[in-house]
Amino acid sequence: MEQYKRIDNDIIIDCLMNHYGIVSDTAKELSIHRQTLSKWIKEDVELQKAQIEARENLKDFCEGALIEGIKKGQPILTIFALKCLAKDRGYIDTNVQQVEITSRNIQISFEPQNFQEFQQVMGGEQVTELGEVSTLELPSPSPSPEDVVVDVQ
Repeated sequence: MEQYKRIDNDIIIDCLMNHYGIVSDTAKELSIHRQTLSKWIKEDVELQKAQIEARENLKDFCEGALIEGIKKGQPILTIFALKCLAKDRGYIDTNVQQVEITSRNIQISFEPQNFQEFQQVMGGEQVTELGEVSTLELPSPSPSPEDVVVDVQ
């Protein structure tokens, strides 16, 4: 690997800020190898803090653009924001595939990675995982199938 003359931190920090902390873009502007810049950042607390701040600036920029898109009425951005920010209000992304209702249980098939989210949504209800099928035990008296509304996606 080539040896580069150490560049002043102020110059590196300005470049990191201009490129939102993206190492490859910053290294390209500084005309150094990406691995060299990564090593310098790893070894220098001031550069680490600058990179974190630059990434936070990027997050702020993206959030601002998201909000502007929502204000302009772009529904996909509204849906994305709700799925990210309003999980506590029931806006979760699940892939429910099949629902079977019996007198005491509701069996819901879904992708396994969603089990923990499903368990959280169900709150205090007892949920058990059986492979790809999970069973929700309902308190007595159980609702009749026509009383249960389930959105199957």
